[in-house]
Amino acid sequence: MRRKKQFAMIGPKTNTRFEVGINIKGLKKNSRLLEQPPGSMCNYIIPLTDAKEVDAELIAWIKSAYEAAG
Repeated sequence: MRRKKQFAMIGPKTNTRFEVGINIKGLKKNSRLLEQPPGSMCNYIIPLTDAKEVDAELIAWIKSAYEAAG
């Protein structure tokens, strides 16, 4: 997903898991956030195995990335 720059991506990882990637800097350390190395498409990856994992915290991260992308 893009604005002036890409702020998020969603894609399948395996048959039972998909990933949400977000581009935003400065998020607090969290066990759900997998920090990616410099130069990656996204700063963080969040692996999801169940729709129930799409919660207020994840939506807030995506909104923050959207706002930061201009």
